[in-house]
Amino acid sequence: MRHVGRVFLAFAVLWLTVSSAVAEQRIALVIGNSSYANSRLANPVNDARLISRALRQHGFEVIERLDAGERDMGRAVKAFGERLEAAGSDAVGLFYYAGHGVQVGGINYLIPVDADIEDEEDVPIEAVSADHILGIIEAAGNRLNLMFLDACRNNPFLRTSRNARHGLAMMNAPAGIFIGYATAPGDVAKDGSGTNSPFTTAMAATMGQPGEPIESMFKRVRLSVIAATEGEQTPWSASSLTGDFSFVPGAAVVTPVPPIVPDDQPTRDMVRQAQEMLAALGYDPGPIDGDMGRRTTAAVIAFQQSKGIPVDGLVSDVLLQHLLGADGPAPATDASLVMWVLIEDSDRAADFESFLAQYPNSPMARSARDRLAELRRVAVVTPPPEPEPVPPSHRAGETFRDCPACPEMVVVPAGNFQMGSPGGEVGRDDNEGPLHLVSVEQAFAVGKYEITRGEYAAFIRATGRGAGDGCYVNMGGVWGKKASWNWQDPSFSQSNREPVVCVNWSDAKVYSDWLTRQTGFSYRLLNEAEWEYVARAGTQAARYWSGSLDQVCRYANAADLSVNQIYENWVVADCEDGATHTATRGQYIANGFGLYDMLGNVWEWTEDCYHSSYSGAPSRAIAWAGSTGCSRVLRGGSWVNNPRDIRAANRSGDDASVRYNVIGFRVARTLF
Repeated sequence: MRHVGRVFLAFAVLWLTVSSAVAEQRIALVIGNSSYANSRLANPVNDARLISRALRQHGFEVIERLDAGERDMGRAVKAFGERLEAAGSDAVGLFYYAGHGVQVGGINYLIPVDADIEDEEDVPIEAVSADHILGIIEAAGNRLNLMFLDACRNNPFLRTSRNARHGLAMMNAPAGIFIGYATAPGDVAKDGSGTNSPFTTAMAATMGQPGEPIESMFKRVRLSVIAATEGEQTPWSASSLTGDFSFVPGAAVVTPVPPIVPDDQPTRDMVRQAQEMLAALGYDPGPIDGDMGRRTTAAVIAFQQSKGIPVDGLVSDVLLQHLLGADGPAPATDASLVMWVLIEDSDRAADFESFLAQYPNSPMARSARDRLAELRRVAVVTPPPEPEPVPPSHRAGETFRDCPACPEMVVVPAGNFQMGSPGGEVGRDDNEGPLHLVSVEQAFAVGKYEITRGEYAAFIRATGRGAGDGCYVNMGGVWGKKASWNWQDPSFSQSNREPVVCVNWSDAKVYSDWLTRQTGFSYRLLNEAEWEYVARAGTQAARYWSGSLDQVCRYANAADLSVNQIYENWVVADCEDGATHTATRGQYIANGFGLYDMLGNVWEWTEDCYHSSYSGAPSRAIAWAGSTGCSRVLRGGSWVNNPRDIRAANRSGDDASVRYNVIGFRVARTLF
């Protein structure tokens, strides 16, 4: 009887919740498009079904369309508007769309699965305008409407158009309408590696909070997506609501929101500017790197004292305000974030103790406490435990990591291949021949991605290796070097998930040796034959996707229209991938071995000495030695290269000591 009573009580609560929700009529149109002929998406149909279920649980009458063509979408939108109008002014309308979308000339279009789009003139004919849908909703005259667009996925349409852009444009929300986007205007959202996208997963999971206003709920969606995508996707909203709405009526229940560390790149740029201003005044605060003590120098203290600013052991809020404009209001940037930028890589517990004393309620306080606890443990704990052994029999295609800070590795099978390029290959150089058969005698593991800036930063923190004497940067077609350019500042902004650059061959070797010491397994650079073998991934064409450049923006980060926005008059591909310099790992389609960015993004150091041809080259996949101090082979091309040079056989060489902002590396690991 007790169980029956509990079931009855649960049913009663559900009935009361739903019945109170339907006191206002709730009507939704949900569309999920996956089955595009040239670019199928995995999750929009799943996303539409998930949202439909969630909305029905919250009292919505749902019109659902899956894999809708243009005619079906148009009729569904028309029926939705008519149903809203018939429901009266107290109704709540909700439109949800998952699938491909594109903006052309600042107007957003949702793409039916049967769209036949070759250029931007086709878009208004073949697609459905989001503004048209907003107009129908507004014309219905009901008091409150919601629109959610999970339509910012990486787009296969209009890659050769100059007026089409990634993601969606921000739309003005008419009175009484809330619009939620899966990511920020112009950015690309993730389709998701599971059965649903990160945005829709968060939407469905956060609807059930009693009495929670839609604005607060969407903030929780935003934080959830930021956490799920490691900061790469930030949902956006626009609202002109004149009333309140919550998916579940009732008394509001306050749910704590976990703190999220804000994007720190703008702050890094601002702090760098402030330091330059301070130096211009004759004071040197020191570099933005590991040790807080070097930054809070006597010069900074003297400067603070000369301006009558209290000295508190940190660069104070007042000092920051003075540097960024003392006569105006306080800077918009949170001073605690500035301080976090300055100390986040520090190895001194005192820095984090000072930070917590001054900013105990900062969004970064949790991270500061975690870092402080870690440093205190390191001070008293004995050497790290022995690494767990990796099974000696890996199957081809398996992935693994030997430690949390180690790169993700992919097992590559043994095999044979023709190394080099045939005489007729477009763009071929003499150093790519003669063609010769090479045997890769044993399976080995290779980095799934190029070593990232974040992975390299962990190595720097552990070893204290210096950044070198400068880095070469292309300045409008001329390479120049500055001592201040290095892997932390290659002359453009990078996230920690982009490939590290401004590293020389020796840096790459020391990093590999460090991984070996950390794990007990043999890490190294790829030799040149291994590199070409994994770049080809069983193919023999110029590029692993085909010999054609028509789809280069889907497969590789080469010079394209995005680069042309920064560097004029370069020879570029007639498509646009949104990357003006290096690109985030995993952005392009992987090759047959599951490896990313084997072509493009950055040149990669290999073990071999450079030889001007393959005459006398080994027939086995081993490093080809040369004279002491030889130049080392570079492979793969980069974001700066003419797309025709992005070929599996293309090779170059340079002095092992030089650093360029187009050169990085990836690692290999011996399995047996």
